[in-house]
Amino acid sequence: MKKFVNYWKRGVELPKGSKDLADLLKAPKQFKRARSNPAKIIRKSKCDYCGAPAVAGFLFGEGHFWCKQCGDDVSEFYAKPENRPPRRPEHFDLKDPMAIKELEQLLQELEQREAEFMRQKVAARKGPDPAA
Repeated sequence: MKKFVNYWKRGVELPKGSKDLADLLKAPKQFKRARSNPAKIIRKSKCDYCGAPAVAGFLFGEGHFWCKQCGDDVSEFYAKPENRPPRRPEHFDLKDPMAIKELEQLLQELEQREAEFMRQKVAARKGPDPAA
């Protein structure tokens, strides 16, 4: 072990509070608490679409939350046949990069259509813009 390197201190490239890479890969404290009381986290959150108090959501990754009206609007969007997620073919090769790229592209287009649909719905609920 080199004398000038203290292996018990964090590296300069790691954020404060992290000693090693494993610290970065751990779930944030709020999600550890969410396992015990996810409803409390949701109640404290705001809708990702309109900013109203959230009534539902999921806590994976950064989390995604929605209010009652936006949840109904998203359900309306996915109820239309043209907006249903694409079905994976029966003989889909997970090792084929082209097949995966095509599927990712379809899902990305669907997400963009959903985002535009929700922007229109939220704008319609809020009414005309007085600044316009």
